[in-house]
Amino acid sequence: MARIPPADKVKEADLFLELWDDICTKLEIPHLLIYGTALGFYRENGYIKGDSDLDVRCICKRDVWDKMVAELKKNGVSQSLPHGVGFYKYSILMCIERCEKVGVVTYDDGWEITCLPYYDFETVEHNGRKYNVPRPIEKYLEQRYGADWKTPKPGAKAQPGVGIRIK
Repeated sequence: MARIPPADKVKEADLFLELWDDICTKLEIPHLLIYGTALGFYRENGYIKGDSDLDVRCICKRDVWDKMVAELKKNGVSQSLPHGVGFYKYSILMCIERCEKVGVVTYDDGWEITCLPYYDFETVEHNGRKYNVPRPIEKYLEQRYGADWKTPKPGAKAQPGVGIRIK
């Protein structure tokens, strides 16, 4: 499937993000924006040009995750990528991480990797809707992107050491 960056299809990216947010809210799943999506919404009030996907996280057990996935599929979302984290709608990729415990992302195949352990939220607003992001957001962004995260750098990558496989 051809992937279209969210910044190149803003209306559709917004609809996809709203769908995910509505489903998580309906199922009472704590959820938040992470990585480049959190950075873009906080720093630039929107999607970062060149960012290839929507990055989000859910904090839930496997049975609730399965309900969320079923709801997404009922709404025309397809699932792909290894480990079950990749979801497509409108040719936009949303990577949804699932955490059951602080600092650990759990994948469909049983893999677990470390992640920055933020489970307290603050909100950012986008198109009149409030989205959760890690709190404190500036500390999270500094840990993820470095001390100069406020300065846009096309093609910049996250800090190493995040995402080490532990199981």
